[in-house]
Amino acid sequence: DEVVEPPSFLNSRDADSANVEERFSGEPIDHFDQDQLGIDYQSLRIPIDDRRCSWYRGRGLSLRGQGPLTSNHHQSIIARRIQSFNCEVETAVSFAPENYHQMAGLTAFYDTSTHYYLYVSRDPSLGRCLKLLKLDRGVHTLYEDSAISLPETGRVRLGAKLNINTLQFRYSADQNDQWQLIGPELDASILSDDHLELGFTGAFFGMAVQDLETYGAWADFPYFKYKETPEEAVRET
Repeated sequence: DEVVEPPSFLNSRDADSANVEERFSGEPIDHFDQDQLGIDYQSLRIPIDDRRCSWYRGRGLSLRGQGPLTSNHHQSIIARRIQSFNCEVETAVSFAPENYHQMAGLTAFYDTSTHYYLYVSRDPSLGRCLKLLKLDRGVHTLYEDSAISLPETGRVRLGAKLNINTLQFRYSADQNDQWQLIGPELDASILSDDHLELGFTGAFFGMAVQDLETYGAWADFPYFKYKETPEEAVRET
């Protein structure tokens, strides 16, 4: 039987530490136009390579869907550590899901039991759609009222803003690239060691893809943006 190891993130240089150039561009947006992924990107348990979970083209990032974000075995997730209580993240995804088993999007991730996920998928009623879910200590919440139908083609921009202890997702799927909020203002404190006890991964923003049937669906991410923002007033709780 396969031994299930606890989840842990591996840095991009772990795939081939002798050949990966450590690259810190200092720019908030990465168009994936270098020969290697930047060293700030990490994968869960399995090194970043084209044999298992991802394929890096040099002109955008493509990920092949595997298991769910709850899996301790095979996942396709490329993530960046959150280094500030005040930051925003943005990416875009081109993805044509054939059924609800196929998903791709942006995650705010602590571990396999606790994370948020804004993802493109397919719904029998909505068609190609965008949905938001929360997993908190294994308890699943799908924000069904926030689900929206998307055009059958075209990329979707996905974003999130972290402000101390709150997290707000947003998206844009129209030709004018106008941002729209999606879902409620979320509790960001669940993405912490204090909430989960004895945790060790830390909080990440990342790109993820799932194909729960064939492990064959691909999604394209043309860029990834992470930017720390000025501190805002702490809200009363």
